[in-house]
Amino acid sequence: MKRLLAALGLALAALPAAAQADDTCNGFINIDYVGNPAVNKVGDIVRMKITMGTGTIQGGTKLTIDSVQLSLDCDANFPLVPPCIDEGPIIEYEGDSHITTTCPVAWSTGHPVGANPNEVVFTATPLLDIPAGKATPPGLCSLEFDVKILAQDTDGDGVIEQVVGYNIAQCDNGVLVSGGFQTSDITTPPAHLSCYETPRGGIPPQTVTLADRFGTTTAKLPEIHRLCAPTDKNGEDPTAPASAVHLAGLTISNTVGSFSKPKGLKANTQFGTYTMDIVAPAILLVPTSKSLTLPMPPPLSPLADRHFQCYRLNNVKGPAPADITVRDQFTAPFGGITLDIDVRGPHRLCVPVNKNGEDPTAPSDPNMLMCLHTKNDSLPFNQLTAFITNQFGSFKEMLTQYDELCVQATLQSAGRASRKGLRFARRGVSTP
Repeated sequence: MKRLLAALGLALAALPAAAQADDTCNGFINIDYVGNPAVNKVGDIVRMKITMGTGTIQGGTKLTIDSVQLSLDCDANFPLVPPCIDEGPIIEYEGDSHITTTCPVAWSTGHPVGANPNEVVFTATPLLDIPAGKATPPGLCSLEFDVKILAQDTDGDGVIEQVVGYNIAQCDNGVLVSGGFQTSDITTPPAHLSCYETPRGGIPPQTVTLADRFGTTTAKLPEIHRLCAPTDKNGEDPTAPASAVHLAGLTISNTVGSFSKPKGLKANTQFGTYTMDIVAPAILLVPTSKSLTLPMPPPLSPLADRHFQCYRLNNVKGPAPADITVRDQFTAPFGGITLDIDVRGPHRLCVPVNKNGEDPTAPSDPNMLMCLHTKNDSLPFNQLTAFITNQFGSFKEMLTQYDELCVQATLQSAGRASRKGLRFARRGVSTP
């Protein structure tokens, strides 16, 4: 998780012009997580620690704090400034009874146990005075409290952003501290998909333009041949079976245009690193809503989620884990199933793609999927009918067998995950 230690910004009170040039009021604040694992699951209790300190205070000797404000969770598609845009009921405050402090004051919020409101204001009684020059770490003192993870990250970057800043603070030279803050985040498990084979067909043939990190092409989409559902892998994401957005896999044919075929690509996944050669486009994954009963599900919001172009691979080398438990909306009634990865493949690398010019930033998104073929050809039931709706229409599909487990991947040369990637698995409750 990141630690962005930020000096709080300055705001000058209404002072004479000469004083404004001389007097400063520097405060420092830091978020930390006590004993927190690298990745947290839904339902985990996280112990948060806010440390407060100061820098130089020209024309004064101390910073006095009335209150500190925490944004429980923030939508990273908007500016991460307090108060940030609420990501939804993601993080729950566990109540004032869990507050401890090393400060010579008492802290209280009056905030109920729950995720709303998103802003938690910790008020100091009496006011907290911090002498100048108490930089963090270690600062002057800290307060700790508990929060609970209620749901997965929804803005797509795999982490739940939080923002903390002084709500009311002032130095004894008359200068106010405002607008300064620090951001940090709680890492949640990467998104995974269970992909099921369906009989070929189902849609009128389509012609699309596709631009991704490997090139720009025009291709035909003659049929649906996959339906992929967000899945709870090894108990990491209990909310996955309720996710509304699935991905339909449309086969790609008659590709025209140029694309690179790099060899020896290395993709990092939760299972380890895979080395591969890119061969050719094979499948387009299209955001899709789904229902197990009629009527047909409503369409998704236009362009709400990324498309992925999946490439056939050669010379794939990497781990072949076994005894992987997965539970999605189709297998949840049976308690999930256990899978083994087939070392022989075929495996695919799926990269974000700009389809028909709808998503120009997709080619630069480092979030991708490594889709691994499994040995398990049967389910705890014979077949299952699903009704789906996407940009190409509404269709009735038959799921015949479990085919692939797709896990989040990044190329070794890629940077930090973008804000929009892998949003497909986090869009509320699916139609039953």
